[in-house]
Amino acid sequence: MKTYIRSTILIAILPGLLVNICWTPAVQAETKTEPQIVIQSTNQPVLRLHLDKLFADYKSIEGVRGGGNSKKPVGQYLVGQTQYRSGYEKLTQKELIEWYQALFTFQKEHAGGWRGFKQIAESKNELPSDVTLFAEQNAATGAMEKSFIPYKYQAQYAKKWFEMYSKPYRDAVMKDWWINDAILDGNLMIGRVHLKIAPSADGVAYEDAVMSSLQKKE
Repeated sequence: MKTYIRSTILIAILPGLLVNICWTPAVQAETKTEPQIVIQSTNQPVLRLHLDKLFADYKSIEGVRGGGNSKKPVGQYLVGQTQYRSGYEKLTQKELIEWYQALFTFQKEHAGGWRGFKQIAESKNELPSDVTLFAEQNAATGAMEKSFIPYKYQAQYAKKWFEMYSKPYRDAVMKDWWINDAILDGNLMIGRVHLKIAPSADGVAYEDAVMSSLQKKE
């Protein structure tokens, strides 16, 4: 089955600065090629504002994240149960929010997440022009599949981002556990902001499905 490959030209990577990317036209090929992961560190003012509010009123997230007065250790409790114990859970609020913003930017740049889902769903399941490179082509039959960025690609991004921006990660022993904690926590918190801004039954179902897939490392 023929697929399409897009190559990436990396112009510059500097801490705290956006990465400039030049996409070449799609080239037809007979076999798949792993998409390249590009690191970005981007401020997302609206997301940051809502994340600050969630942490200020921790009661709104302690049911799904633990901590606070919930008598549960910090972790992911929306789907199943995962306690963060890699050292990731010791990051400061500022460090956590920087990671959430970076992950959100990564998803947004590749038409992933709720925004990508809505864009695809509203276009009768046709791929948007900035479709995610990470959708598994053979399985991408619906908006959920096309907008979801699989675990392995989020893990590749997380490893590179934390290696670049986080000394605690570079010093950590259980790096794979750290990355798993970061992926689950990042998606959980991005989902909480989504549902805080635009609550809906469809949104709840979408975020539950995302966390279920990530929990299984799909």
